[in-house]
Amino acid sequence: NDHSYDKVQKSEFVNLAFFLDNANNHFTTSELDNARKELVAAQGNLISFTSYKFFNYPNDQVERFCMFPAGNIDRAERGFPDEDQQNRYLEYEAELNSLIEEANKRMENFILAAKRTLGVRVYD
Repeated sequence: NDHSYDKVQKSEFVNLAFFLDNANNHFTTSELDNARKELVAAQGNLISFTSYKFFNYPNDQVERFCMFPAGNIDRAERGFPDEDQQNRYLEYEAELNSLIEEANKRMENFILAAKRTLGVRVYD
């Protein structure tokens, strides 16, 4: 993972979060709706993180976003990042990985809840 995403990927992810959060798309079964709420919360945490820790890169374009370029050895504009920047980057990387893991877990729980609600046999 190079800790970057493009405008299309961001749009698709944000649109899914907004769709699931829209009151018209809530579910009547508590298991499924609770799983939806947990997924929306995890998506929101990931969106918030990327909004504050990812930046246009290179600076003169708006199609690609990278995590804290100043702390990335391949993207630092003034040569190598200093130790503080590298440490911050590693902290951000750990936080990002945790947020992605949580979002993936919540998505899996949502899908399993949807299958159970629809009567699809679920193999755990």
